[in-house]
Amino acid sequence: MAIISPGPIVSEVSGRIGGTVFAHNRGGMYARNGTKPSIVTTPSAQEFKAILGHVSQLWTNLSAAQIAAWNSYAANNPQKNRLGRQISLTGQNFFIRLNSRLLYANAPSIALPPTAPPPSIAAISAMSVASASGTVSLTFDASGLTADHALWIKAAVSFSATKNNVNNLYTSLPVTAAEPSSPLNVGSDVVAKLGTIQKDQFVYLHVRTIDLTTGLVSTAQYARAKAS
Repeated sequence: MAIISPGPIVSEVSGRIGGTVFAHNRGGMYARNGTKPSIVTTPSAQEFKAILGHVSQLWTNLSAAQIAAWNSYAANNPQKNRLGRQISLTGQNFFIRLNSRLLYANAPSIALPPTAPPPSIAAISAMSVASASGTVSLTFDASGLTADHALWIKAAVSFSATKNNVNNLYTSLPVTAAEPSSPLNVGSDVVAKLGTIQKDQFVYLHVRTIDLTTGLVSTAQYARAKAS
């Protein structure tokens, strides 16, 4: 679905309208011919589909008071869409979003919305990649992580030194164990999801802290390194 921000005629568009896809890069907004998406049957896609189905069922089992609590939480916590515009999700949207994250992290689901704020970032200070050993090492500040915190990392690979926007290439790695230590080697997870790391290949990481009691996440951090 496209997002349109009206101006004198139309000032911003993001997404798909008919056969045309609108997006942004460093040069500004552009349009391209869209392709019909194929049916995705990868193990990761099937896993997320199963999670979504399970969490959607959990919503139907909530009491009226629990649903009212989620609706109130949603009304008091507006979000931003792809264009940076503030939008309001429904209570059901929030319930499914947070509990889907928790289920993916193998953490217990929650019937009531969070009362705590999102976790802080674990600031990244270094990243290195070694193709021979399949190592992807991430160094970060773990001082603020508690037993309720883990890292949710997405990864992408490319041979292009100039490619900065890899949002459509990211794949979720398994959520780390609680209170991870630095440095952290996620090489085996990257290889399992994206294949053998090759010399001179660039590995990109999208890293957020996740609170395993609420499903809330920190703002994202990004890191990139070339495989030696």
